[in-house]
Amino acid sequence: MLSYTTERSARLKHFYAIAGTVLLVAFSLFVYSRWQAKRSAEGHNAYLCVHNLRLIDVSKEAYAYEHGLKAGDLVSTQVLVGLHAWPVVCPSGGTYSIGPVGTPPTCTVSGHKIP
Repeated sequence: MLSYTTERSARLKHFYAIAGTVLLVAFSLFVYSRWQAKRSAEGHNAYLCVHNLRLIDVSKEAYAYEHGLKAGDLVSTQVLVGLHAWPVVCPSGGTYSIGPVGTPPTCTVSGHKIP
């Protein structure tokens, strides 16, 4: 028969093993949820950036149509400010380049472009 101290020691070992497993699972879930949140935020930022690029492009093309500009003509940012399409900022910290009429605007963050 086992002594009291041996039984207690065995129970403590089981308790520590179970507690360690629970903590490991909880920590893993915490890390995974943080990773998912970051990944989701990056995807949302890319979506917002593409939305901003489309807004700039539509405003630029509308101005070009109304003023008879041809492909390759430049539109200034001051014109877009008047059309309420500027200033828009990339949520990931990139900067936008308007570009000439007929070409889509671009962002300095890779992957942020009009499809």
